[in-house]
Amino acid sequence: MFLKNLNYKKLMAALKEYRQNQNCRDFTTELKQWRYQSIKILKNKQLTLKLTSFSLTQLLKRFLYPKELFDQFSFSLQEATINYLLSTTSKKALFRVKEKNILRAVLSTKFVPVDDIVLFAILEPLLKHTRVAFILVTETQTHARFLFNLKHTSFTPIIPGVIVENSEVGAHSVLLHAIIYLPAYKLSLFSKRNLLTRHLGDKALIDTKLKNFSHQVRYQHRMLYKQLERSSSLFIETTTAKHILKPLKINITAEKILFVELLKIVSLSFKKLTLSEKIQVEKSLSELLHSNFSLFIKKTKKGGRHGVPHLQNKNSYQIPPGNSH
Repeated sequence: MFLKNLNYKKLMAALKEYRQNQNCRDFTTELKQWRYQSIKILKNKQLTLKLTSFSLTQLLKRFLYPKELFDQFSFSLQEATINYLLSTTSKKALFRVKEKNILRAVLSTKFVPVDDIVLFAILEPLLKHTRVAFILVTETQTHARFLFNLKHTSFTPIIPGVIVENSEVGAHSVLLHAIIYLPAYKLSLFSKRNLLTRHLGDKALIDTKLKNFSHQVRYQHRMLYKQLERSSSLFIETTTAKHILKPLKINITAEKILFVELLKIVSLSFKKLTLSEKIQVEKSLSELLHSNFSLFIKKTKKGGRHGVPHLQNKNSYQIPPGNSH
């Protein structure tokens, strides 16, 4: 599911309808009751479930069995291997099922997933007045981007916001990041810190953590703003940006480049990428900014080595406007 440009209320209605249509349900079961067939089918006396590639990998992880080795087997050997593992275990598992008996997740019974609609309901005090730039729901994860109001700064317009990433099937824990969207460059930069610590689906814990969430978001926005403001003097080693430039087929011969110039160059090729690729590039750019900014501050405190000036007058550092296309 992919939706964009809607408000919080419409988002919640769309999520509710989407999950109802998927007919999602959960149950705990003893694994020894099941038998595997080589066409990714799992059966017991009452049910026949269709495994996805992801849930098959999770099933193997219940037995600490390497998927790379399993994939090298013939179909008959794969069937015999899993059935042996199933028949000799006393473990239980949480099965998450959707639609016509598609097994979307095989989880530990200790893991309590936080569904998207529950998570966004917890976040309502923060999100109810935002604009949902977009939400992408795939088989394994959800990525939603919420934006506040446009702010005109001394160097370029910015739109503060937050990103919420979740996985109802246990692919990763809940991630909450402050972001700043740069309209001139058509991309966002993420805060360094996840605003929620790792969890096992404890809804009460998430609720507690979010009591001061608005304060944390504002603080992370200020930190990002500070980094952006000073990045017009932030040179980075071109070699550290190769993993970003290579997929875009961009080659830079200079040894160093200003971070804002890198943003401008990347923005020219950004349209060619898929949404998932764009998100990965944004994360990589953000990590590059955070790591180099830390080094930048250390150098300026030592007297502006390597030609980097002191940062005494913040108004003298401005980000030039990027490409608007």
